[in-house]
Amino acid sequence: MTADTQRVEDDQARALLEQILDLRRDAALHPDDRRFASAAASELRRLVIGIGGWAVARMARTVTHEQFASLPVEEKRSIIARHLRHPLMQPGAADDLATALIALNGGQVNALLEPSVTGRRRAYPFDAARLELQMLAWLRWRKGRGDQVRGSRETLAAAICRTPAVFDQWNRELTKLFGRDLVRRELDDAERAGRASLKIPPSRPDGAMISVPSALAMQPPEFLSDPHLSVIHTRMASLALPILARRYTAATRGHLAKSSNN
Repeated sequence: MTADTQRVEDDQARALLEQILDLRRDAALHPDDRRFASAAASELRRLVIGIGGWAVARMARTVTHEQFASLPVEEKRSIIARHLRHPLMQPGAADDLATALIALNGGQVNALLEPSVTGRRRAYPFDAARLELQMLAWLRWRKGRGDQVRGSRETLAAAICRTPAVFDQWNRELTKLFGRDLVRRELDDAERAGRASLKIPPSRPDGAMISVPSALAMQPPEFLSDPHLSVIHTRMASLALPILARRYTAATRGHLAKSSNN
């Protein structure tokens, strides 16, 4: 990182801190406004994430996303291990994972990174499982938006060249693999996101930009109280079934590109 780049990033971090102070002053003017409080909480989350990213970059010497994507896997492991040794997660877990990653560079596979035996016959079983969970979540998102369950199942089944009965099979298998609580939470959240998205007001016909506070105030209350639902809705709404089908075929038949594992 050059001195000029570091100075720019420091200025950006300083601007984020000033926005946090501005938000605090605005909050003092709206002590009993619950809607403002919800919008402010969402904005504060964005600002804190920005400050955290700056702090991590300074402590652990990050590289850009593009640079990281082009690095050999050994260097990626070393960078991840270096970050894990900073106070970003459970200390014991971070130490074990960092050691296991460096051990891979020495040709050793520690137990922490040893693949588990699941019995799932896939070329890339974990990637396939994640895609299956994503597809089940898409079905529940469509249900939350009021679409016919049977029609959604038939549409998705046709896209991946399966029968609708496979979704019930996936649900059983993924419950064993990921745990009942995780699968239920993922699917329930997807349906909640779909239901809440119906409250999003239509875009302005003139395409004019609106301010961030105004945009936050227009969000459904569910998105403000749980921003994760907004992320789920955005992901589901942008999902292209033909692309999803190609990825699933690659994961199950063994032609998965290396870049899709990143």
